[in-house]
Amino acid sequence: MRKILYYTDTNGIGGGERYLVDLIRESDRRGYDVTVLCNDRPDLLEYFRRTVSDACRVRVVSPFSLTRNRLVQSGLTVNRESRNRFSFLKVPGMFVYHAILLWTAFRLFFLFRSMRPDILHINAGGYPAAESLRSAALAGRWAGIPRRYMTVHGMADAPVGLPFLERVVDRAVEKALDLVIAVSRGSLESLIRVRGYRSSKLKLINNGIEESPVFLGRDEFCRHIGADPSLPIVGYIGRFLAIKGVDVLVSAFSDVNRAVPETQLILVGEGPLEESMRDKLRSLGIEKKVFFLGYQPQARKFMKAFDVLVVPSSGHDNFPYVVLEAMEAACPIVATNAGGTAEQIVNEESGLLIPPAAPDVMASAIVRLIRNRPEAERLGQKARLRMKELFRIERMLDSTIGLYEF
Repeated sequence: MRKILYYTDTNGIGGGERYLVDLIRESDRRGYDVTVLCNDRPDLLEYFRRTVSDACRVRVVSPFSLTRNRLVQSGLTVNRESRNRFSFLKVPGMFVYHAILLWTAFRLFFLFRSMRPDILHINAGGYPAAESLRSAALAGRWAGIPRRYMTVHGMADAPVGLPFLERVVDRAVEKALDLVIAVSRGSLESLIRVRGYRSSKLKLINNGIEESPVFLGRDEFCRHIGADPSLPIVGYIGRFLAIKGVDVLVSAFSDVNRAVPETQLILVGEGPLEESMRDKLRSLGIEKKVFFLGYQPQARKFMKAFDVLVVPSSGHDNFPYVVLEAMEAACPIVATNAGGTAEQIVNEESGLLIPPAAPDVMASAIVRLIRNRPEAERLGQKARLRMKELFRIERMLDSTIGLYEF
């Protein structure tokens, strides 16, 4: 029985972790001996133990990381707010970063050599992300692991501080890996353009989802939360972060409310912007038309209750699962063309794509679909067909786990 070691070092739980759970479960089903190695975040450990404890062993490694250190992150925030007054510290900071990267690679080398996996698969939210992700690639090669892969879920960031040293590390990591999987074309192209990866070392494998076995009916959903099923419902599912653009949606909803006053807004999620969003809604006098549902682990089942799902990301949203879930539910979608969303949706054919951070354009698109139900239903059905054709989980799993055969 071949042994797979999945390695991840993440700041939180999102689409990348869901992807990893899908791979772990299918690898176990196909007869592989699976171990996942992750950092010691309590929420991450609980997530893996809750979702895959029956399919794999979960082991913990605790590499120090500048990219996850709260003090360093606070310092970067202060630097941004002071107009980069302390940018001169980036060069010595990058020396420390690379020293940690190399030290972690040696630590992981001894660990990997003792575990002796046949396949190492590193799961990276972005690139380069946490130091230990590239450390793991180097350690995997040094330890003689026969097959070594990395999946990159986000866009590659440009080198900062010491670009020459970063290029040296990237070339060593590229050589250490058999293949880098990108989940969107934008991610793949950024690895070539920004980080100098060769196209021969990259492979595009889009995320995929399984069909949902059950959705809540509109009447049941509205009864549960106290909404009116006879009135239009606009939905949002995601974290309350600036990069997700949920604050822009709140601004757009004010315009939607003026055009279609009976519209209701459902916000599913949580995050640091929640209090400021509530304050803004109160100042606009529309707080009673907005429902905050908090984090819902099975939020996907709400999709058929929405007249429109809005994906308002202001930054690069690589290949969001929430879009695929809305497509599978035939829920009409208004989304910003920030990143991989434009690869999922064909504008005016399977959804409406709009520019980021444009609340007036967002409001117009939402109102258009609320007022034109036949068009909204046509877009939803086309989206469902596109998902079934291109983004089924079986395609992602077969393409990825097929790489493990050697």
